[in-house]
Amino acid sequence: MFPTLIEVVAETPMDVRAAQTSGATQVLLVRQLLEGSTSTDTKTIEACMDQASIPVSVLVKPDLGDYFYEEARRTRTLKILEVYWKRGVRNITFGAEHDGIFDWDLLEEAIHCGFTVNINQAFDLLRNPITAYQKLVQYPKVLQVVTSGKPWPTAEGEVRLDQLLQETTPQLPVLLDTFGYTPEQVTTLLKIGVHGVQLGKSIRDPQGKLNYGMLDRWVEVCQSLNKRPRSF
Repeated sequence: MFPTLIEVVAETPMDVRAAQTSGATQVLLVRQLLEGSTSTDTKTIEACMDQASIPVSVLVKPDLGDYFYEEARRTRTLKILEVYWKRGVRNITFGAEHDGIFDWDLLEEAIHCGFTVNINQAFDLLRNPITAYQKLVQYPKVLQVVTSGKPWPTAEGEVRLDQLLQETTPQLPVLLDTFGYTPEQVTTLLKIGVHGVQLGKSIRDPQGKLNYGMLDRWVEVCQSLNKRPRSF
């Protein structure tokens, strides 16, 4: 049995402390979560990392736009990678695509810089998620994939999350963004093979403030699954 991964999306050092206290296994640092998320500043990163006793990933996304990176956005992304590496960041959360195809070149640029990489919800936009997942598994420095769990429309019909899970391995865990789900729904998905959760908007109030009660509730739901075997 593998423990359920619990990633909390944090914006401040206070968020990081709350995540650790709750029992989260890891933290993702972003800015402007409710607006679509973008890379945060190095001062905030350093303050958060000073507080962290659990693994920290930092979002690499140059603005609040989508996951298509044309030349100007690619240039800014590469600059962010350079700055983050110099400031001691070693794990990033990243994803880019164009017309449903994952941006493998930009991923390899990040890996070449030395980073380990968590794949964000750009994965949800891919035309062939199973093939993409199978290719991502071949990258030792790719550590996890996050998805909303919604079906992927493809030329052959929809690919459902349960179909993707049949192809997954704990070597490359799949985490579910819990926004829009009930705890009961997430429990069911964890039982059939989802490896963990990402707690972002689902634990924020309408103003973006962290709701500690919701955080604790979600962590409790996930930790309860660690007490019994799950099927994969």
